[in-house]
Amino acid sequence: MRRSGNVVSDRYHAKFLLNPTMVKSARRYLLTNAFKHYRIVGPDPFASKLAVSEPRTWLMRQVV
Repeated sequence: MRRSGNVVSDRYHAKFLLNPTMVKSARRYLLTNAFKHYRIVGPDPFASKLAVSEPRTWLMRQVV
């Protein structure tokens, strides 16, 4: 990903999403994370609502 700089290694990981199943799983994780950790019911108020614009890539169009 050609990034540089300090990152707290135990709080960050990056993974390329290569297929629709991986994208769907990542979206589900992001959207349900608040309930899992904080028992907040409904959309995660801390998540960036993911579907803020129309998908621009083939991969995202397969999932949304």
